[in-house]
Amino acid sequence: MAPQGAGKSGVSVLRSQLLTSRQTRLRQSAAGLLLIAGLAAAAVTTPARGQSFVWGGAGSSTSTVDYNLNTNWSNPPAGAPPVAAGQSAIFNGTGSDTVAVTAVVAPDSWTFDIANFFQPFLVSGSDVKFSLAGTAGGLIVFNTGQEVSISNNIGETVAGVHVQLFGGGGGLLLSGVNTYTGGTDVAGGTLLVSNGNAVGTGLVTLQSGLFQVANIVAPGGLTFTNNFAINNTVNGSTINSNGSALTISGNIVDGNGPGMLFVLDSAFARGDPRGLLTLLGTNTYTGGTGIQGTLQLGDATHTASLVGDVFIHGPGLGTGGSSTSSMPTPQVSPRSPTSALRCSARTLAPKPSPLAA
Repeated sequence: MAPQGAGKSGVSVLRSQLLTSRQTRLRQSAAGLLLIAGLAAAAVTTPARGQSFVWGGAGSSTSTVDYNLNTNWSNPPAGAPPVAAGQSAIFNGTGSDTVAVTAVVAPDSWTFDIANFFQPFLVSGSDVKFSLAGTAGGLIVFNTGQEVSISNNIGETVAGVHVQLFGGGGGLLLSGVNTYTGGTDVAGGTLLVSNGNAVGTGLVTLQSGLFQVANIVAPGGLTFTNNFAINNTVNGSTINSNGSALTISGNIVDGNGPGMLFVLDSAFARGDPRGLLTLLGTNTYTGGTGIQGTLQLGDATHTASLVGDVFIHGPGLGTGGSSTSSMPTPQVSPRSPTSALRCSARTLAPKPSPLAA
């Protein structure tokens, strides 16, 4: 469904940054989508905590972009807008699809329930400092096809605030300088990031999820110090450099079981090989690594490692850089989960395809 309302142009830009539906279908299965939909439905029907206000809900008398205007919110309950601890905001198919926070707010949570209402949102303005730690608070997005873009700085008044994305084909773009500490969970859907602080400081967990660099990034690329966990799913999870230089200096580990990771450069599939994912940590996830793009292990000052099988997807293989390991030219054969590939500035990549994706 086409975006409606004042945020149309901004949301259209975000939509252009998502992977094509063909690429998404390669990563997801019907079973995975059913699981995600079940999780989303169960969470949406959980009884509300404290005071919950619906953006543009029943009883609201205006429909402007101002988050801090009380008449833009449902009434009852009294006490809108949701700006303090004990208050939560719900965004669904009502109200403006552009939201401007005009003063700092500190609610328990924001929930975007657009899996059922198919409305995109473009959110900007003052800082949002969530007041409820754990998975019950923070930012929660249920999404099966639309996009949510949030450029506000996301922080916390208590340690341990989470960001969670549940979705199928939809996306969440985080472009603020975010300081929340509780972690980021991506259970399906696409998490787009445009700076190295977009996911705060906590663990990033991928469950059939896609972690992707947005098109709007600094010339020098992005570096994340977060640790990542890859959950055990049928089709694995994906990190997409999207034509940019992406560096992860934290460790990537198994989540709830052996995690499978795909290294993707969606620009590479179009014949543009400039994207690069560099891993600098001790990576111990055991479900294997698929590469359709360029992966570099280590640099001049870091020695990185992988365990498990490595699969190169593409018509050919190119290598570059120098290696401090005794690993042969990677044609790449299965590896024992206990046999680590340790490299400094080793680059693994298939040759670019002449065909567009």
